[in-house]
Amino acid sequence: MLMARLPGNKFDLMATLPSHPIRWLMAARAAEHHPDVVAPLGSEAALARRYGELFGGETPTPEARAEGLAELAAAGWLASEGADPRRWRLTPAGREKVVGPYRRHLAEGFSAVQQRFAASAAYGAFCRRAFGCAVGQFSLLDAVQLETLVTATGVGPGDRAVDLGCGTGGVTRELARRTEASWLGVDLATASLEGARRDGAGLKNVAWQAGDLHALDLPRAAFDAVLSIDVLPFLDHPTQVVGHWRTLLKPGGRLVLLGGVALRREDFHKVGGTFRVVDFSRLEVTLWRRQKQAAAELRQAFEDEGNGDLHALLAGEAERCLPLAEAGRLRRFLYLWTGAGEPAVGSASP
Repeated sequence: MLMARLPGNKFDLMATLPSHPIRWLMAARAAEHHPDVVAPLGSEAALARRYGELFGGETPTPEARAEGLAELAAAGWLASEGADPRRWRLTPAGREKVVGPYRRHLAEGFSAVQQRFAASAAYGAFCRRAFGCAVGQFSLLDAVQLETLVTATGVGPGDRAVDLGCGTGGVTRELARRTEASWLGVDLATASLEGARRDGAGLKNVAWQAGDLHALDLPRAAFDAVLSIDVLPFLDHPTQVVGHWRTLLKPGGRLVLLGGVALRREDFHKVGGTFRVVDFSRLEVTLWRRQKQAAAELRQAFEDEGNGDLHALLAGEAERCLPLAEAGRLRRFLYLWTGAGEPAVGSASP
């Protein structure tokens, strides 16, 4: 959510543009985790749309994009998909070439836009209408999912928990208030963490730390719960990264993941413990409909704040994602893994 370039040149995801080949690889990476209702995944049209969103300006001409993609294919960074030469996928070499720059620039972009949303009264009203709560979320987190997360973590006073990919920290602070456990919020964007520290100054059971979720500098077996919300699509090696996150848990601790990536059950079963899934896919359809309606109702409120570009981002996202969700192309799951005992949360198969 909230990854596109904002209209009106108020915000550009890439403040310092990388070379053209890297830009195309970043577009290919963005197309992987940001489906397009118009252009099929991997198509030249999808890559061109993501290129335009990431770097601004008009989308490249067919001639320019054909030249750029051919250059990447020759370098072994992109490969044509099957027999269709107009559909592309990142190769392992291409992925390794782009993941570091892409993560850094994406974190910078998210940080800038999150801070603007956090300061917007209209966005607070939008969240209350669309999601039934306004806790500084920048995802489809609603009141139902939030309550499920609190139960799933199973933490309370005296426990330690970590929120990986906390952004500006609104959800982390809400979890700290509700559970009374000690929470650590971790994010790659230092600017977001500065806002989190400022807004959470009155809470003694919350701390913040900068870190790359792919290579965390955190002690093993230190936490009673590890939580991550809508971060899975941005991980370059989800199975490996989540496997490392499990090492942060104390014996019997809980790993709670919320998002739209389907993880393999066998990756959890082979390490023992208990694995459960809650399927929120039907709820996701409802939430996109509510987001579309709330955006329509609050357009003037955003305009009055001078945040018309923020409104355009929310409305455009709902227009793009609602048809995908209704067609079953977007799914949403809560995963709960615990090393011992049965988790206190309902389950369903994805």
